[in-house]
Amino acid sequence: MTDETTGPVRRAGDPAQEASMRDEAAIAAVTARRATMLTRARRHLGWFSTILALLIGAAHTVPVVFPPQVSLPAFLVAMGRWVVAVLLLTYAYLRTRSATPRGGGRRYTVGLLVTMALYLAGLALTPWETWPVAILIGLLIAAPLTIAGWWRRS
Repeated sequence: MTDETTGPVRRAGDPAQEASMRDEAAIAAVTARRATMLTRARRHLGWFSTILALLIGAAHTVPVVFPPQVSLPAFLVAMGRWVVAVLLLTYAYLRTRSATPRGGGRRYTVGLLVTMALYLAGLALTPWETWPVAILIGLLIAAPLTIAGWWRRS
């Protein structure tokens, strides 16, 4: 027996229908959990990339704000805090990440490589910079990794 608009008519209490409904519900639950996990993973990667990029940009700014020739202890304290911040950030990300979104690892790597290339290029400008210019260059250095972390493929 079939209904022209909905297809086969199933009787209430049909074991095949109940099993099919349980399977569909299980598939829907797994799909919802996967979507939630993927959203969380994208958000974690985005924030991790942004904070790491800003820390790399700050590493460029520290020698301008605290020149080692003028105050070595201030420079060492600032860079020591930078190292601790990077280590804590990396540890926290490794502890909380659930998965890397598809293509996220490759985009992150490309963004990190471009950021590091800009950092190395920026080191050549360090002796002639004032601190406002160093902050702007630090933000420019941070841009590729930040963009790579938040980029989503449709």
